[in-house]
Amino acid sequence: MADDDVLAFLEKWIEDNAVATPARMRAERAENLAEQCRKEAEEAGFSEEDLEEAVGELAEGGDLSSYIEEALEKAEEDDEDYGDDEEEDA
Repeated sequence: MADDDVLAFLEKWIEDNAVATPARMRAERAENLAEQCRKEAEEAGFSEEDLEEAVGELAEGGDLSSYIEEALEKAEEDDEDYGDDEEEDA
């Protein structure tokens, strides 16, 4: 079971960094963000193994890039939903 601190780090990191990204750019952006996340996790004192274990608990397959790609897709969907709400309010 992953440590609560690394889970909190990862969830906060995703919240802060996963922004709406067009589908054609998602895979490359996810790879870049995964590398950035690994570096920031290490700077925060978490090992690669800690991060992998946390991802394994949060995402099927336990792959950081895939987890981030899913978060980017969700951010895009949420952004589109928000835009729909704006149009309804007009």
